[in-house]
Amino acid sequence: MSQRARLRLLVVGMSNSPHLHRWVSMVARPDVAIVVFPSLSFPVNLPEGFRLIDLADVTEDLEPGIFLLTHTESRREEDTLEDRDWGYVPFSHSFVPPHMLSTPAALLRCIDRLRPHLLHGMETQIAGYLCAEAARRAANFPTWIQSTWGSDLFLFRKLEGHPERLKKVFGRVQIHLADCARDRPIARQFGYQGPDMPIVPSSGGVSIDDMRRFGGTPPSKRTRILVKGYHNWAGRALLGLSALTLVRDELKGFGIDILAAGPRVRAWAQQMSATLGMEVRALDYMADHTDALRRLGEARLVIGLGISDGLSTTVLEAMSVGTFPVQSCTSCCDEWIQDGQTGLIVPPSDTRAIANAIVRAATDDELVDTAARRNLETVSRRWSTPANRVMAWRIYDQALGKTAASRV
Repeated sequence: MSQRARLRLLVVGMSNSPHLHRWVSMVARPDVAIVVFPSLSFPVNLPEGFRLIDLADVTEDLEPGIFLLTHTESRREEDTLEDRDWGYVPFSHSFVPPHMLSTPAALLRCIDRLRPHLLHGMETQIAGYLCAEAARRAANFPTWIQSTWGSDLFLFRKLEGHPERLKKVFGRVQIHLADCARDRPIARQFGYQGPDMPIVPSSGGVSIDDMRRFGGTPPSKRTRILVKGYHNWAGRALLGLSALTLVRDELKGFGIDILAAGPRVRAWAQQMSATLGMEVRALDYMADHTDALRRLGEARLVIGLGISDGLSTTVLEAMSVGTFPVQSCTSCCDEWIQDGQTGLIVPPSDTRAIANAIVRAATDDELVDTAARRNLETVSRRWSTPANRVMAWRIYDQALGKTAASRV
């Protein structure tokens, strides 16, 4: 008979997210059962170490391991009627069809079967709002840890309809985990009354030794520029391409790669190649993240622009493989890099400033090589799996203390 796990952790989040995969893999222990409840029914390539599980097999006697709940129970027909009875309208991004959203009723069914010691919501607008509504309906809700990612607070606090939802989340959570120090006071503005916790990257940590193998060539010897290709509600990749166009004569000998390019970005890239003679490649979606890391490790610099962001994982990955980051000031990368020394921080809408930063990073060999050494030291201290695993479990242990106290 399999050994029963000593501790049960329920993680609620986007099960296709590599950030979630890294975090869960980092905190896994031989005495812990971790069940991932998918807040969205996206198809997932099952990560190493994860096992699929049906709701019928979820119990408080679960053995240790990492289990990803199948999507079959994430939304029943009657759940929509229940939402209507409770006056609940789920939030969805424009790129997420509503039928792919999991329901509060489905989350409560999972909680009822698992009886988790802790619930950890990862990301706020989909997972956090879902947890808040489930908590509203539940007589007893588990101790709730909520991680904020990216624009969760920094941007959405300004958007119509979201302040009230954020109050429902942060007025209820026991522990808030931010990936940016700037987000701590914002959470308190929305009702958070718990302790200030250490700043932890949303992706947990990585093996720095494994990452280094993607960046063996000194950045001064590399001849490619990588652009983060999102141009959407937050991303501003087209402004990066415009900046590259402005200084194309100063970038002779460089090739440009665009990761995750949408149709508009692809069309612009084709125009740059056809009419300006620039070597621009809009790369296909890479299901295997190691392929993206390989491209990143081949680049001298990486450009990431947006009107809002948190701690960009692309920046952390770039720091790990020696690629020089050029990042918009709307992220919190200033908490990790020193502007003008280990990276360049630019306004996301100032094409000339972005162009000047690109030229500097493309032509100053000493800058990029020195930054590579210093950035590697930074991520070795602050983004390594061993160090952040210890930090994460200190946070969980503190939350477990709250759970024990609440049961006295």
